[in-house]
Amino acid sequence: MNEKTEMMERLIRNINHEIKNPLTVIRGYAQLLTMKSSDADFQKKTGRLIMENVDLIDERITAMYRAFTQTSSKHAVVDISQELHRIVQSYESELQKHIEISAASSSEVFINAEAFRRVVDCLVQGFNWKENTDASVIIEISSDNGRLSLVFEYRNADFSHLHHMWFYLPFSEKTNFASGTEIFEAYCLADANGWDFNLLNESGKNGFIVRI
Repeated sequence: MNEKTEMMERLIRNINHEIKNPLTVIRGYAQLLTMKSSDADFQKKTGRLIMENVDLIDERITAMYRAFTQTSSKHAVVDISQELHRIVQSYESELQKHIEISAASSSEVFINAEAFRRVVDCLVQGFNWKENTDASVIIEISSDNGRLSLVFEYRNADFSHLHHMWFYLPFSEKTNFASGTEIFEAYCLADANGWDFNLLNESGKNGFIVRI
């Protein structure tokens, strides 16, 4: 099996798993409803569980589609350091405690600011802080051969299992990210805007590099 075929097989398997599980729950409870049609409390509880799983399917399909949703095509000169601080300041105070920004003296660039914010949201807000309470992320901005490089380095989090092929596959990285679609979305946004998106390969460091 070549790499492209393997990736397609994995994609179908991932989607099948994420959609089939709630469908199985819906089917099971729908069958139970017919068996206990006279039990009002059971009907109410079962109806709620069915709707929760319907919403779950909708959320997962929306998450996949959102990665390809076009952002505003309006570009502007943006100071990335200032923009990052604005983005982080919009987060809840508890989340802000886990984020550190290290910026070069000058970081102005002509950019799609909406797409940039979505990438940051995916990599910061999308991280599963609930399950990684001791983790933190350092965002470092530097200039690299005329391009800005943003390094998202995660401390106290293990990314050793992560493979670059997973950038193309929704639901592949659910160890550290809440829905498993965050890296997929960040990669799609970066690709659509001509930015490089790669794993941070420095020894002992976990994270991603975005070059804009």
